[in-house]
Amino acid sequence: MVTDAQDGSVAVPADRQRLGRTARLASAQHFKRVFAAGVRSHGSAFTVLAIPNRLARPRLGLAVARKHLRRAVDRNRAKRRIRESFRKNLRLLCGLDVVVMTRPGISRCRPEVYEAMLSTQWKDVVRRISTTKTAREREERSV
Repeated sequence: MVTDAQDGSVAVPADRQRLGRTARLASAQHFKRVFAAGVRSHGSAFTVLAIPNRLARPRLGLAVARKHLRRAVDRNRAKRRIRESFRKNLRLLCGLDVVVMTRPGISRCRPEVYEAMLSTQWKDVVRRISTTKTAREREERSV
């Protein structure tokens, strides 16, 4: 445990804040399902796809293209920032499978702005999914 020298409080180790294996889309089948039927939100740096899952937790898949970020250090930084934004928005994204893909515009954006961009897109996909669910429910009631 690491203690803060100023007030003696115990800091949370970094490894306890990370996303576990259950928070990831692991198989190609899961990715295909999201790509086939997912709701999309397009931004200048990212495309976010999401689909409801039958779990009580959200899961994240990443598709960071070498074509958009040439250097491995830049791709890894982008992935870390995306995961951090996802981790901060777990409650909002509860019950969704989400895939984040990079777009060509990402190379012109500073990594510090990823959080704001993704925050907008998280809210957009949740809104679109809830609108789709509402429309589907109205359709089922009218039949």
